[in-house]
This record gives sequence, structure tokens and C-alpha cells, in this order.
Amino acid sequence: MDSIEDTENSPRHSEVPPLDPTSNAMLDVKFFSSPLDTLLESIDDHDVEYLSIHDLIEAYNAISTRFHSHVDIIATRRLPPALSFLGEHTSSLTRALSRDIRRCFVDPSHDLRTTPPGGSFLSDASMTDHEIQYARDLSTVCHHSLRVLSDILSFKLLYSLFQSVFPSFCSILLTDCNSSRSRGPLEYRGEGGFGTNVTDSQQ
Repeated sequence: MDSIEDTENSPRHSEVPPLDPTSNAMLDVKFFSSPLDTLLESIDDHDVEYLSIHDLIEAYNAISTRFHSHVDIIATRRLPPALSFLGEHTSSLTRALSRDIRRCFVDPSHDLRTTPPGGSFLSDASMTDHEIQYARDLSTVCHHSLRVLSDILSFKLLYSLFQSVFPSFCSILLTDCNSSRSRGPLEYRGEGGFGTNVTDSQQ
């Protein structure tokens, strides 16, 4: 049987341990600023004049990697400065997420050439090497944006930052996906269906 002293000295699970300023990058308010700046800048870069698909992929990968490298902090109830900064840009970040998740429905040959009557852009024979690579890039950026979305939905602390903007985000994304008459080739790789299922579960 535990003594009164042992009981008093035992850790209380309800208490949130303080952040260690010597080892926690989450205390740096600019921890997410670089990848976040890339995504925010891309919102107004409609012609992809200054940023490439690969820039977006790297930005999403950096955000997700930083989430997972500090999962012990994210799993707590304490909001570190880095996430407070991220929380100030949730509206813009969800705009970028919505845009890039919907890339799974893009026809990579749409702006490059006209698909012949009866033809299909799903056939490798009807696509150029450039279009095939573009399709892969679209699939990759969609995949990485879904990773970030999955991270947000996996942790209460992250979800609490986005909770106010998620209902409209999910509604817009689902409406666009369900009303799309021409499904892009990437839907058959799973990203399209997964993205729809994830957002549908949040309704």
C-alpha cells in the first residue's frame, strides 16, 4: 500500500508539465513561419509565376514533419507560441488546403491540349511525358496537403485552432468534389476518395 508521502509525490496526470525553453522549438513563434509564408504567398500566385508545385510540397512536408517531431507537446493542452502564430493564419491555410486537396480532380492535359473525342486522359498512350509528370506532381501535392489535414484532425490542440473555420471549409470542399462532373485521373489513386471521406466525416 502506498504511503501518504508517496501519494503526494506521485505525478498528477491532470497537470500539464511546463515547456522546456532549452529544448523546445515550439517556443519559437516563427517555427512555422517559413513553410506557412510559402503557402500564404501561393494563394495570390494564381499563375504559379513565383512558386512551383514542388515549393508547395516542401511546405506541407515541413509543417507535417514539425508537427510530428513535437507530438509530445501537441498532445498536451498547453498552446505554445509556435502554434499560437499558426492559429492566426488558419483561414488562409485552409484556403490553401482546400485548393491543393482539390488538385486530385484536375485533368493534367486540360490546359495543354484537347483530348480527342472518345479519348481519355486516363490512358498513358494519350498523355505526353510532361502531362504524366504533371499528374504525378498534382497527386503528390494533394497527398501532402491531406497529410497536414490528417494531422489537424488527429490532435485536439491542432483541431481547436481550426474549429471555427472547418465547417465552411468542409462544406466548400465537399460541394466542389460532389458537383465535379469530370473526375481527374488522380481520383483513381485514392487521394480524391480519401479527401472526400475525411471531410465528410467532419460534417
